[in-house]
Amino acid sequence: MINSSSHGQNQYTIKPIPAVLLGYGSPIFRKIKARKMSVNTASFKEIIRFIEETFGSMLSKHIDSYHLSLKHNNDNYIPHRLAYLYCRLQNSLITLKQDPPSGDVPALIEAAFFRDLVEIFNKGPAWRVIEPELKGSNSFVHLMTMLAYTSLLRGNGNRVTLVGSNKDEKKIADMNLFTISGDRVDIEIKAPQKLLALNEITNEKALIIIEKAWKHARGQIGKRASMLVIGGLYLPNKVLNTLEDVANTFLVKKKNKNILSITITSITMLFEDPILEGEKIKITSSTKTRSQLSFRYAINPSYEGVVFLHESERKNDFFSNSNLVSTEFQIKNRV
Repeated sequence: MINSSSHGQNQYTIKPIPAVLLGYGSPIFRKIKARKMSVNTASFKEIIRFIEETFGSMLSKHIDSYHLSLKHNNDNYIPHRLAYLYCRLQNSLITLKQDPPSGDVPALIEAAFFRDLVEIFNKGPAWRVIEPELKGSNSFVHLMTMLAYTSLLRGNGNRVTLVGSNKDEKKIADMNLFTISGDRVDIEIKAPQKLLALNEITNEKALIIIEKAWKHARGQIGKRASMLVIGGLYLPNKVLNTLEDVANTFLVKKKNKNILSITITSITMLFEDPILEGEKIKITSSTKTRSQLSFRYAINPSYEGVVFLHESERKNDFFSNSNLVSTEFQIKNRV
């Protein structure tokens, strides 16, 4: 929420919490109805149908390209994430009929969460932004991060608009946040391909990622109060912490007076007390998943704007639980 700040009469603070509650029934995503996921054929068909009806025509070429890469064993091909999830869901319709049955639960949960985010925005003017954003091969994580971060800021009382692409091809930020006094904060999302399921990272590689995101954001942010958000999927805390530390050092050296912060985010799926069978996790009627969107804020010490981030809540972890009701299904793919 935007509040008056002790920094001065005309200064304000943005107060996002550092980790947003994802999943079903989250208080942040108030428009998502609480529900339980059943790991069965009907659940997979439901999400498959949503993808086909909402993005089918746009995704068809990406699905064909993915199948072609599998046929030719092209290890260098990076598939469109939503097309990749769609194919994994389709494969589960086959494996669920086998003995023992198995379903790709991570793909189901990730795609279901994306469906719920899209359903928040597809009734309003933001829908014109969503579909074009999915055309690129690396656009899925970018869009997912943008929708989640927008929902987070709005849930805390901030007025945020999605901007999307510009017909004139001018460089503009992905999102705009407006304070009650009319001040604007530009927010640019970057989702590097290298931040997908990265288990470890060195300071040197983290700096390369941050420098590249900063370079590509030039012209989109920096002319006024701005935030750079770098999003990933399935990043462990040690990777997030390294990226935050390197981003802090990077901002000290840059001495940019208009960049409020660099925010590192990651959408992660966790299992409570998993039952392991070799490299697989056994899903039973009592299995619970926890989805988490973690934040790490690197605050710019050189910032001179009038809108500020609260720094007191930077590293807490918040979770939401959703029960998976089933009879002994197994996960085939963990990411």
